[in-house]
Amino acid sequence: MNQGRDIYILGGSQTDFARNWHREGKGIYDMFAEALREAVANADIEPAQIEVGHVGNFVAELFAGQGLIGGFFGQVFPEMAALPTSRHEAACASGSIAILSAMRDIEAGHYDMACVLGLELMRNVDGKTAAGYLGAAAWQGREATADKCDYPWPHMFDLLTREYDRRYGIDPDHLSRIAEINFGNARNNPRAQSRQWEFPEGAFTSDDKLNPVIEGLVRKQDCGQITDGAACVILASEARAKEHAAKLGIRLADIPRIKGWGHRSAPILLETKLALSADQ
Repeated sequence: MNQGRDIYILGGSQTDFARNWHREGKGIYDMFAEALREAVANADIEPAQIEVGHVGNFVAELFAGQGLIGGFFGQVFPEMAALPTSRHEAACASGSIAILSAMRDIEAGHYDMACVLGLELMRNVDGKTAAGYLGAAAWQGREATADKCDYPWPHMFDLLTREYDRRYGIDPDHLSRIAEINFGNARNNPRAQSRQWEFPEGAFTSDDKLNPVIEGLVRKQDCGQITDGAACVILASEARAKEHAAKLGIRLADIPRIKGWGHRSAPILLETKLALSADQ
């Protein structure tokens, strides 16, 4: 792996994932603008210092009818009106690919400061519609089709669970415990969507009323939540980070840096993935 040059993180922001922006009467632009303004303030920079913008987003066309998102930078700050921008889609890794692309920009010497903003607006539609939109990450017409399931990704994970059980064996109680631990961890996260949720006794069992089946072996508490949220980071080259450190009266070593990265893709069909891992 090519380690490249050091990339520094000058600051950033993250929205509260418990918010429902649609109920607040707000849309994807409002989310973008809030995350961007807070990141610029947190990094203690001027908007005009940002030289390139990258956006990570999966399915804004479906949820918000919005394809072009990079133009929001110049809408928020007039200083960014001519900013070069791009949008990146890589399913669950869309934000990571946006960061990776910004890193490559800086490492190549094209720019010294980049802004990366990832966001998804998903709670503006009902749960089943949202689940269908998220199915865009599966091969449309080939897997997780309407004749096989109501919820594409719970269905896909049901198939994966069954294959894992066939190969290695699964204790359903262990899966329930994982879900319980995950929701418990959320209580310690001040921005987690479910940090204040309360669950009745038996909610993490095979009780069909308290923890109903969604698809096959996958129950309600096993499923990730449909969530609205955005995060933004300001990245800089070592030269620009040194200038920033001097301005703030701190050491370069006091500014966080990205220590490593990885990037892999897999064939889109689950059956192909399983075939490739058959002997593992």
